[in-house]
Amino acid sequence: EFRAQVDRERGVEREETRRRHPGAPTGSRVVYTGFVSGPEASRLHQCADLALAPYVDGVSARRTSTISMMAHAVPLVGTRGPLTDLDIFEGSPIRLVPVGDEEGFVAAVDGLVASRDLRLALGSRTRLFFERHFAWPVLGKQFFEVAAGACRRH
Repeated sequence: EFRAQVDRERGVEREETRRRHPGAPTGSRVVYTGFVSGPEASRLHQCADLALAPYVDGVSARRTSTISMMAHAVPLVGTRGPLTDLDIFEGSPIRLVPVGDEEGFVAAVDGLVASRDLRLALGSRTRLFFERHFAWPVLGKQFFEVAAGACRRH
């Protein structure tokens, strides 16, 4: 049995979220959390079986919620759009579906919902992907490489 958790944008009330997304699911199995603290977000991510990232402009490295889900080894279905960093995300364990392909998105979600083993395997690969691209030691090394290059030029 799956439950849905819907995180809202900062300052946006539940009614506003529903107004913006009239087709969003409702009922006892859908929880609108609103903004939560970092520790609470981490706890909720650890309970998640699957994350959905249907961004209208695509998954990108600037989406901290997506990065957080990867850090917690949560398998993801997201959209490939104009802001998707293809050099990072193409070939990643995230199931990427073109923006606007609702049937493809639903099929990707259904495939993961149907297979616990696939979700677990994809979650492990997602965590490894996070460690290779977004973990603090990796980001720190990249920062110092760029800084050192800038210093050499001046």
